[in-house]
Amino acid sequence: MVAPNRRWLLLVDAQAALLLTTGCFVLVLIGTGLRFAFSHTEESVLAIGAVLAVSAGTALWIFRRLQTRYTREEAKAVAKAFAVLGPVALAISFPLGVFPGALTGQLFGSAFALVGALSGVVGIVTLISFAFSMAALRMSQWP
Repeated sequence: MVAPNRRWLLLVDAQAALLLTTGCFVLVLIGTGLRFAFSHTEESVLAIGAVLAVSAGTALWIFRRLQTRYTREEAKAVAKAFAVLGPVALAISFPLGVFPGALTGQLFGSAFALVGALSGVVGIVTLISFAFSMAALRMSQWP
């Protein structure tokens, strides 16, 4: 095992948060643009399935990326933590992402409000996932 580099792990978590947020946002846009007649329950099930699918894909990506610097067990522990807590982090960050979006909209105009909101969501998901990734990494290193 190489000594843990927190900056590199933070960078990987930030890239994974960007993948997760962008993937979920694109799937929601595609789902709303198709204009199928789904009931409210069917829409909820499809949205949850989309978030879980994107989260699983991102966890696989993070596992492959971490295997270059960490052992298989450590990479698996961090990927599992991200897969489980990625949707939770999204659920926490979407309501909080409004604040950076509103601030960006006030400073640079309403055209940039969406960019500010998505940046806020990515930032919050990054911080939450980094905290739990470090915890999972430390727990996987215990004897």
